[in-house]
Amino acid sequence: YTFKDTGPVEISFYINDRLLAAERYATPGERMFEKPAPADWLTGPGDNFVKMEIDKLWKSPIDGLEVGFILSGTGFVQAPAAK
Repeated sequence: YTFKDTGPVEISFYINDRLLAAERYATPGERMFEKPAPADWLTGPGDNFVKMEIDKLWKSPIDGLEVGFILSGTGFVQAPAAK
C-alpha cells in the first residue's frame, strides 16, 4: 500500500561508506541484490560496514510513522582466492 504513494524508489548500497551501486525499483515486490565488492574496499581482518539508503520514505498520514523497506535477509560470500 505504500508504493502507490511513493512511486519508484532508489536504494543505494554502500560498503564502508563507498557507493557500490544504486538500484531503482519501479514496482513493489521481493528483490535480490548481488554485486561483488572490490577487494581493496574491504578491511581485513576486522569489521566491514554495509549500509542501504532509500531515496524516499512513505509517511503515514495518521501518526507520521515513516516506512522504507523490509530487509528480510542478508548473506555474504567470499570469492575464492586467485591461483
